[in-house]
Amino acid sequence: MKNILVWETLSLVSGGQKMTLTVMDLLKDEYSFYCLLPEKGEMADELDKRGIPYTLMGNQTMPTGVKGKSVLFKYAFLSFKAIINALAIILKYKIDLIYAPGPAALPWSAVCAALTGKKAVWHLHHIFEDEATKKLLNICSKLKSVERIIAVSDCVRSQIFAPKGAKKSLTLYNPVDFERYSRGDKEKILAELNERGDSKENVFIAVIGLLQEQKKQERAIEILENLCNTGCKTRLLLVGSSRPGEQGYEIMLHELVKQKGLSDKVLFLGQRDDVKDILQVLSALIVPSSTEGFPLVALEAMAAGVSVLAVANGGAGELVSISKGGVTYNDNESIDVIAQKLLKIMDDKELIKNGREFTMAQSPAEYKRKLLEIFG
Repeated sequence: MKNILVWETLSLVSGGQKMTLTVMDLLKDEYSFYCLLPEKGEMADELDKRGIPYTLMGNQTMPTGVKGKSVLFKYAFLSFKAIINALAIILKYKIDLIYAPGPAALPWSAVCAALTGKKAVWHLHHIFEDEATKKLLNICSKLKSVERIIAVSDCVRSQIFAPKGAKKSLTLYNPVDFERYSRGDKEKILAELNERGDSKENVFIAVIGLLQEQKKQERAIEILENLCNTGCKTRLLLVGSSRPGEQGYEIMLHELVKQKGLSDKVLFLGQRDDVKDILQVLSALIVPSSTEGFPLVALEAMAAGVSVLAVANGGAGELVSISKGGVTYNDNESIDVIAQKLLKIMDDKELIKNGREFTMAQSPAEYKRKLLEIFG
């Protein structure tokens, strides 16, 4: 049985980490996995449940781009330390293949694979906003040690433009467990919301994901304000938490809600493990981030029968375009226009039908077949 080293660089479980867990769950009978994690957290808890061994590498959080000499030196030191530690683990556990879904681990995995004569498979989930990161990845993508590059969408794949790297790349849309997300417990969530003082007569919309600036949850608050000003009985659910040490944006969101007088209309639900249940109460999901590679939560929403409003550029817009399970908006459109688009898609039967049909086609079984071809 081939031994695969999975190199994750985040201790929380967000969309990318959910996909990493999905890959290991699908391939557990064919491969043996060993993981590298930055520190204890939700991801470690999930691995413990599965009996998958791991090593804690220390915090590997860095800005995605090289911005100044101080960051350059810090990144170089962090890289050296990470590579040295990983090399020891590769030799100790007789690793055959390195699977790198974490952004920082992409170049590190290429170097480690080259030094040990192994192969690396990259899994790109992100849209990188700075040119320095793109340049570094394209340089590393040309190395022989990088065997395949999986991208979660065409817009993510387009970031690998070096000819040698581009030849190794392919787009593989994320799968979704249709049965799981089409059967959530709606009444449980309605009971919870009722305890918070919300009536079943209210319309619920949501943004689900990490609370961080690039996710643009403030746009959803602006949309809610517009709807409330027109008399709509709408509540916004913000599901997710901020990363440790990065609570500034979350604090700003709370302050923004208070300033707009929406404290009774915006519910901060925190990090949840019952998203499938929460989706059942929604009339629409909002994806305001243009940096999403291919938002897994939007796929889950479509499987649950929820229409999606997404910003047009990035992976969210690509998903809505190919699935026809929602509508898109441009960032330069007025809040009035965006809010009207949201109203039109709420519980839209045609969009719901399209979204369900698309997600049914993204089956885990088909995804597994393609992964086996890639991993060999």
